[in-house]
This record gives sequence, C-alpha cells and structure tokens, in this order.
Amino acid sequence: MIHSERLLHIVLFGVLIFVAFFVSFSLTQAPSQAATGEVDVENVAPTVIGDPIVALGALGSEIYPDGIIDNLNAGATNRTIWVRGGVEDQNGFDDFYSVRVKLYRNDSACSSFDGNHCYANTTFGTCTLVPTGGSTIRGDYLCALPLRSWMDATDADAGADSDKHFILSVLVDDVDAASTTNTNRTFEVSSFVSVDIPSTIDFGTMSFNTSTTSATNVSQTLTNQGNVVQDITVSMTDSTMACSQSSTGIDRGNLRWSLTDVDYADSAEMTASTVDTEVNIAKRVSETVATTDSLFWNLFVPYGVEGTCSATITMMAKNGNL
Repeated sequence: MIHSERLLHIVLFGVLIFVAFFVSFSLTQAPSQAATGEVDVENVAPTVIGDPIVALGALGSEIYPDGIIDNLNAGATNRTIWVRGGVEDQNGFDDFYSVRVKLYRNDSACSSFDGNHCYANTTFGTCTLVPTGGSTIRGDYLCALPLRSWMDATDADAGADSDKHFILSVLVDDVDAASTTNTNRTFEVSSFVSVDIPSTIDFGTMSFNTSTTSATNVSQTLTNQGNVVQDITVSMTDSTMACSQSSTGIDRGNLRWSLTDVDYADSAEMTASTVDTEVNIAKRVSETVATTDSLFWNLFVPYGVEGTCSATITMMAKNGNL
C-alpha cells in the first residue's frame, strides 16, 4: 500500500507540470496589431453665390440697377467698374483656385480681350479672393474691369448692334479643375456721343480781297471718342466776324466749310441755323488707333477790314446713326 500511494503522487505531479507548461506557451503566442482609419472625400465644384454687384468703387453701391451701362469716359481715361460677390466650396476655402469675371457681347466667344466686345479680367490680372468672415468654405471676390469709351453700344440708337446685349459672367475654379460659370446678369450699353474738336480755326495772316484755296485752307481734325459713328453740326450766331481795328467785320457767309479739300467757291456758307455736316466719323475699333475725319475751312477777306477778326462757331457732336 505504501508503494502504491507514492506512485500516485508522482503521476499527479507530472500532470500538473504538463498543464502549467501548456498555459505558459499559449500566452506567449497571442497576436497584437494597430488598425489604420482611412476615407476618400469626394471633390465638389465650387459655386457662385447670388448676383454680383457692379460698382464704381471697390465698396461702392450698385451703379447699374436698370441694366444700362451709360457713363463711359471720353478719351484715353477708362471707366473702371468693380465687380464683387461671393463664392463657396464645400471642400473648404483652401480648395479655391481662381475667380474670374467676363463682360462680353452675347454673340462674342470672348476668348481674349477686345475693347469692342470682350472684357475678361484675366487680361488685367486675377481677381482678389479673401475668406468671408467666420466661414471656412466661403470667399469674397473683387474684380476690376476698365471699360473703353468705344466699347460697342447695344441700345436702340446703336445701329448694327442694336439687337445685341452684354452678359456678365462669374467663373470660379478649384484645385482639382472643377469649375462653375454663373451667367446671371445682362446689360445694354448706351450710345456714347463724344468728339474731340480743336478749339481754334486759324487762317493766319491774309490780305484783303483774297480767299483761301485747296492749298491754303484750314483742315480741322475731328477725333471720335465715343462708341458710335459721330456726326458734327455747325452754326454761327453772329452775323459777322468782328475785327479789332475796323468798325465793320467779315460777313458770316464769307466763312465756309467742306467735307473735302476744295477751294472757297466750292464750300458751304456758314449760317445762323444749325446744319448737319454729315462728316460721319467712323467708330473706333482698335486699342491703339483712333478714328478721325476732317472738316475743311475756307474764308474770303473783303475790303474795309483790318486787325484780328474772330467769331464763335458752334460745333456739336451727334449720333451718326440717327
């Protein structure tokens, strides 16, 4: 009996050792790893918010509420208008790439600047874009467009373009080349009548009882500064050209005008009533070349006058389409 009990204890001890070894092996082989979270966010195209405001200053109020552009500047000074508004990108403000504006005649492709019918602000530099206060997805844009005095008129008095109009578009792009064009305002451009007329017609020194000829008359250059064909009317209220050293003057009818370079006898007499010369100065179409035409002035100096003789001639520009 003693021998049997000792053998049993030995067997149990061996079993316990085996179990302890098995548990230790299982714990040292347990796996351990970290998980990575990942998601792709879809890009969406940016959008233009509402209608743009067109102003004379960066923060000015709307200047064309009736959709008529009617305050162009004569000559070399452009009329700069400012276009401003808002844009939005759901991917965040940092996703904006550019904002551009275009003002173009409705039948124009407007791929590059043309002072007649295509004003794309990329020609003058990009628009400015700043975050809208407190927003992470919206921005405020501001763009300048310098309008030429000779941009095409489209109103009822515009002649060939009277059936057309101008369109203002806002274009916004993001960094993934997604873009939106918002064409939401139309404008008519008023006919603009303006001519640069020299202030003096100077015949120099003449002898009495002589008249000018095609070789000695005075050519007066007239420059179109508007956006339609320009015409000129002439009149002279005074009955004579008053002379500084004689009591009599030179009769009004002795001062004459012509559309061509001719002698005194072939010119038209000045009158007190307004006369349309129908000079028809063509509309300007070039950024670098102005359009001009001329009136030619002739004079007959009679006996009995002396000194400096002068009078006021009224010359008025008018729309040559009318």
